[in-house]
Amino acid sequence: MMVPLSEESDRSVFQKEHSIPFLHIIQSSTLHPNNHLHKIQRSFAHFSTLYGNRPAGYHKGTELKRAKLLDGSLFVRAALLTAKYMGEANTWSISGFLW
Repeated sequence: MMVPLSEESDRSVFQKEHSIPFLHIIQSSTLHPNNHLHKIQRSFAHFSTLYGNRPAGYHKGTELKRAKLLDGSLFVRAALLTAKYMGEANTWSISGFLW
């Protein structure tokens, strides 16, 4: 994977290599009965175009534990996990809310 050197650099290399996973993710989410899935998948795709070219270690030195392990694939992985969860559950979990 080629990583651009700065924010101002051309992102076309990254987009050509990584647009295919999001194409499939977005297409499959449009048929899902819960339209919130489509919205979050588009958000993951958007932020992947903005921050997806970050190499591992870019975030080291922050207060987040093991941040040096984070790289730009975070958004693709989050989108795939969300699609898998919503495919099985077919609804959002609200177990974290105190009702």
